[in-house]
Amino acid sequence: MQFLAKDYTNVESLADTDYICFCIEVDKRTIVKAIESDADTLKKIRAVTSACTGSDCKNVNPTKKCCSPQINKLIKQVKG
Repeated sequence: MQFLAKDYTNVESLADTDYICFCIEVDKRTIVKAIESDADTLKKIRAVTSACTGSDCKNVNPTKKCCSPQINKLIKQVKG
Protein backbone atom coordinates (compact mmCIF):
# COMPACT_ATOMS: atom_id res chain seq x y z
CA MET A 1 0.00 0.00 0.00
CA GLN A 2 1.15 3.53 -0.71
CA PHE A 3 0.23 6.05 1.99
CA LEU A 4 2.58 8.90 1.10
CA ALA A 5 0.18 10.68 -1.28
CA LYS A 6 -1.80 12.05 1.68
CA ASP A 7 -0.77 14.52 4.32
CA TYR A 8 -1.45 12.49 7.45
CA THR A 9 -0.46 15.41 9.67
CA ASN A 10 -3.50 17.37 8.41
CA VAL A 11 -6.33 15.49 10.14
CA GLU A 12 -8.98 17.84 8.75
CA SER A 13 -8.25 16.66 5.21
CA LEU A 14 -8.36 12.95 6.00
CA ALA A 15 -11.35 10.76 5.15
CA ASP A 16 -13.23 9.01 7.94
CA THR A 17 -11.76 5.69 6.83
CA ASP A 18 -8.14 6.91 6.87
CA TYR A 19 -6.02 5.57 9.67
CA ILE A 20 -4.89 7.91 12.39
CA CYS A 21 -3.19 5.14 14.36
CA PHE A 22 -1.37 2.82 11.99
CA CYS A 23 0.10 0.50 14.64
CA ILE A 24 -3.34 -0.54 15.89
CA GLU A 25 -5.22 0.33 12.66
CA VAL A 26 -7.66 2.83 14.16
CA ASP A 27 -9.37 5.11 11.67
CA LYS A 28 -10.45 8.72 11.99
CA ARG A 29 -14.16 7.81 12.29
CA THR A 30 -13.50 5.59 15.32
CA ILE A 31 -11.55 8.31 17.09
CA VAL A 32 -14.12 11.01 16.29
CA LYS A 33 -16.96 8.80 17.59
CA ALA A 34 -15.00 8.22 20.80
CA ILE A 35 -14.48 11.97 21.21
CA GLU A 36 -18.17 12.62 20.60
CA SER A 37 -18.88 10.06 23.35
CA ASP A 38 -16.84 12.09 25.86
CA ALA A 39 -13.40 10.54 25.35
CA ASP A 40 -11.93 14.03 25.29
CA THR A 41 -8.34 13.34 26.32
CA LEU A 42 -5.58 11.25 24.82
CA LYS A 43 -5.73 8.93 27.83
CA LYS A 44 -9.46 8.35 27.31
CA ILE A 45 -8.99 7.81 23.56
CA ARG A 46 -6.35 5.18 24.34
CA ALA A 47 -8.69 3.41 26.76
CA VAL A 48 -11.68 3.42 24.41
CA THR A 49 -10.02 2.71 21.04
CA SER A 50 -6.52 1.37 21.84
CA ALA A 51 -5.19 4.04 19.47
CA CYS A 52 -1.76 5.36 20.38
CA THR A 53 -0.83 2.20 22.27
CA GLY A 54 1.33 0.56 19.59
CA SER A 55 5.05 0.76 19.38
CA ASP A 56 5.91 0.54 15.69
CA CYS A 57 5.16 4.13 14.63
CA LYS A 58 8.53 4.70 12.97
CA ASN A 59 7.87 1.76 10.65
CA VAL A 60 4.13 1.80 9.94
CA ASN A 61 3.00 5.42 10.28
CA PRO A 62 3.65 7.44 7.09
CA THR A 63 4.72 10.39 9.27
CA LYS A 64 7.27 8.11 10.99
CA LYS A 65 6.03 9.51 14.31
CA CYS A 66 3.52 8.75 17.04
CA CYS A 67 -0.12 9.54 16.22
CA SER A 68 -0.74 11.47 19.46
CA PRO A 69 -0.43 14.92 17.79
CA GLN A 70 -3.11 13.95 15.25
CA ILE A 71 -5.40 12.61 17.98
CA ASN A 72 -4.97 15.81 19.98
CA LYS A 73 -5.81 17.84 16.86
CA LEU A 74 -8.98 15.81 16.40
CA ILE A 75 -9.96 16.38 20.03
CA LYS A 76 -9.60 20.15 19.55
CA GLN A 77 -11.43 20.04 16.22
CA VAL A 78 -14.39 18.00 17.49
CA LYS A 79 -14.71 19.67 20.89
CA GLY A 80 -14.16 23.13 19.38
